[in-house]
Amino acid sequence: MLPKYSVVLEVLEDVVLDDTLIAACRRLKSAGYLLALDDFRDAPQWRPLVALADFIKVDLLATAEEEQVRLGKEFSRTEIRLVAEKVESYQEFERTRDWGYSYFQGYFFSEPQMLTHHDVPAYKLSYLRILQAANSPSVNMNDIAEQIKGEHR
Repeated sequence: MLPKYSVVLEVLEDVVLDDTLIAACRRLKSAGYLLALDDFRDAPQWRPLVALADFIKVDLLATAEEEQVRLGKEFSRTEIRLVAEKVESYQEFERTRDWGYSYFQGYFFSEPQMLTHHDVPAYKLSYLRILQAANSPSVNMNDIAEQIKGEHR
């Protein structure tokens, strides 16, 4: 039911790896879906899913730097795209990119920025009312004229 051209299905790190799951992933892959392995930990039991994966997601906070480097070297030479998760600084972004990671998620990319507040001058509201009257489905020139007159009082 999900559109395969805009969905990536994630296999979470805490699922039970059994023949049923692997068979289901094979069927989804055959149907054209992309698969991602979330919070990846390299272990022999994951190899059948690694063979099917399009993305491997590595949690930078939960994975040792040496392992991050090793995974980058191993998978950057394959068709599997590495995703660095929980990137919290420009240095982490740069470092993982240099190690072969292709995609990035984390606070660094969505860090809130303070916006300054400016009051909107009253005359701008009048402009909006004039535009609203001019764009009305039943344009009434008298209404527009009244809005303009009101602006110059």
